[in-house]
Amino acid sequence: MKVAAVPTLAERESAEARAASSFLVGTFAISNPATENPRTITALSILKGSAERASIELRDQPAIRLRLLGTVGEAYVNLGLFDEARTALEGARPLARAMGPDGAPVLQTLASAYRNKGDFDAGLATLAEAETLLGQNLREHLEVRGDLAQTRAQIQQSMTNYGAAETEFQAALDDYARARDVKPRKLARVYLNYGLTLASMGQDLRAQKALTQGLEYARIATGPKSRMTGQALSVLAFNERSAGRLAEAKGHIDEAIAILGDVLDPSNPIMADALSQRGQILYAQGQPAPAAQDFGRAITILRQAYAGPHFKIGSIQGYLALAQSRLGDSQSALRSLEDAKRNYDAHYKKLHVNHGDLLVQRAQVLQRAGRLAEARSDCTAGLALMRKLEADEAFYKTNAAICAGI
Repeated sequence: MKVAAVPTLAERESAEARAASSFLVGTFAISNPATENPRTITALSILKGSAERASIELRDQPAIRLRLLGTVGEAYVNLGLFDEARTALEGARPLARAMGPDGAPVLQTLASAYRNKGDFDAGLATLAEAETLLGQNLREHLEVRGDLAQTRAQIQQSMTNYGAAETEFQAALDDYARARDVKPRKLARVYLNYGLTLASMGQDLRAQKALTQGLEYARIATGPKSRMTGQALSVLAFNERSAGRLAEAKGHIDEAIAILGDVLDPSNPIMADALSQRGQILYAQGQPAPAAQDFGRAITILRQAYAGPHFKIGSIQGYLALAQSRLGDSQSALRSLEDAKRNYDAHYKKLHVNHGDLLVQRAQVLQRAGRLAEARSDCTAGLALMRKLEADEAFYKTNAAICAGI
């Protein structure tokens, strides 16, 4: 009896490459040439078709199927299509578990989608699952461990747990330093997010250094007119605004919005973030009218993107309320704050540090309306809530300084 030869590693890789190539060619085939106009086929329809075909046609080739589904999921996340990413990757979760360390990157992308949707508990649980797949040897899979640490840091950042975020970003940078050939795009992302955390903690000089490194890596990786470069400039503007360098911040955010406007769909949530950033700069420069316009545009984009309550919508509504108050429209400002609370309540489903911040913003609106007793009462309640929920110290001190002036 003749024993079948076991394929070599090179033969297996060659077979996988041929299968992947055949799949990708088929992805661009028009299913019905009589009715489908190739000029109207969108990237979204191609991605959707890819995910569906991978699940069916590559059922017997799990490694290739997982890799392609991971790529599709990452593309969705990069495009701001987080629901689509979850749909594509949640179905791949059992396969990722079965593939061991090779499944960890897919779970990391899924955790990123959860983070962007504000489902932080699901994101952290998914990262813990991915960490388990990598095993106990901390000298192995260094780049993937760095990716997991960075996503964990971003979740902590979104939860305003800046101290925990800083620790995770440092872990990510340490893993990347010990790994080999980490791409500039990835280094840009970690430095930019790390700089954002440092800026939120009021550490201007350290933040500026990290953000400048991130901007340099972004330009190397993607060029001067890319989405990543635009986002890098936006984060740099955030730090400059926080440090009071408003003219520099305005120049960088205008450059960022010009770049992002050329490379993104107008309804992309990334554009909303940049518009909110410019609105805050304009407000700090004493220009509440154009600030309110930017906040309004940002809210419209996010309502379309998330199709329901979201903490980011609530956050921008708080800023909008301050601008409306500065313009003398206290009633609209209070309505914006009520809407912000509805978004926070529905999204968090429990009290959050942002509820305390919202009370301090309401206090500022009431102060301008001459309702000082109510303003001071809201300030006291807001600061107490922040203490109870163990808000980051820098964040607490900023709000305490505002309340001291009322």
